[in-house]
Amino acid sequence: MFVFFSIDEVASIHELLAVPASRIFGEATALRFRWVLLGAPLALLFGLAQLRFLFRLPAETRNGILFAGMTFCAGALGVEAASDPSSPIQYSFAVFAEEGLEMLGLISFLRTLWLYIERTESDVRLEFRN
Repeated sequence: MFVFFSIDEVASIHELLAVPASRIFGEATALRFRWVLLGAPLALLFGLAQLRFLFRLPAETRNGILFAGMTFCAGALGVEAASDPSSPIQYSFAVFAEEGLEMLGLISFLRTLWLYIERTESDVRLEFRN
């Protein structure tokens, strides 16, 4: 999924969902980015499919991954759904918030993963130096 998210960030594959979403939901929706109407249920299904895996993890790791996923989705789905590209200033702030939340989610996930590896592998130590 993370490889797909990386490719999608550059190629905007998620925008391909706008056409089927417009066919399904019509033009009546106030959302400018209609792909969110299909993207949100897909993200929810992916999250539900991971529950068994998540609940086998230590609580600290599980909570870190959940926080990271919710933060990423808040940016990718929530902020984009609420943004209005017809207002350049508002849209600039929305893009900043969207990308910021996505990156915060990614950084949180990596930190959680590093801490898990450090706890479970006795001969691995992750250290950052200036």
